[in-house]
Amino acid sequence: MWLMRVAWFLLASALCGGAAVAQVFPIPEAGIGSAGPFDTRQEGLYTTAAVVLDGVTLFRVATIGPPAAGALTAAARALQVDSVLQQIVAIDPDTGAVSVLSFACVDDSGKVLDHTIVQGQVQGAIAQGLGEALLENTAYDRGNGQLVSASFMDYAMPRADDFCTFELAENEVPTRTNPLGVKGAGESGTVGALSVVMNAVNDALHRIGAPYVQMPATSERIWRAIETAKRSSS
Repeated sequence: MWLMRVAWFLLASALCGGAAVAQVFPIPEAGIGSAGPFDTRQEGLYTTAAVVLDGVTLFRVATIGPPAAGALTAAARALQVDSVLQQIVAIDPDTGAVSVLSFACVDDSGKVLDHTIVQGQVQGAIAQGLGEALLENTAYDRGNGQLVSASFMDYAMPRADDFCTFELAENEVPTRTNPLGVKGAGESGTVGALSVVMNAVNDALHRIGAPYVQMPATSERIWRAIETAKRSSS
């Protein structure tokens, strides 16, 4: 029986008030509702403000020391959502092989001037992220330090048959920082793909009692994690 899991991920960035995104949480399958309230609290040296949607904390901005009045909530309100991703993976418990069954991504690249170029950027970025998460690895000989994955015969580059068809959409929100309203495109596909695939893989493994797997989540690593879970339960 294959292990199948769906994972959501929201990628956001903050650019004001000296605040930074400290934590990013998976989006609930029920989806995103109305925003609010802001949960502000003191945590050691940090003052944090969480953005809560439908009672679920999505992300938390933080600053060191007491902030100016309203600075954190202003930073939270100024957060721009760059990308929302959803992925479904299936894991073969006999081999540890991961199959990407579905991948959907909605990007905010500001005012899009050429939709074909932007979608090409996002597709390439997702492939790059999934390749890093599941396949690519620099391996060294433990005895002499020689790089043993120095050619494309040994280095697992992602190929078209490693992926499903990506479902892409755009949510254009022009930025106010330049006259054209444009933003960067592509980077969010890479960063988001890393997180969403590892969330899905490790969520599936966790449900059978398997240990956490680090990137790259190769078939061998996942198979070993599954075997560990089998030995622990026997």
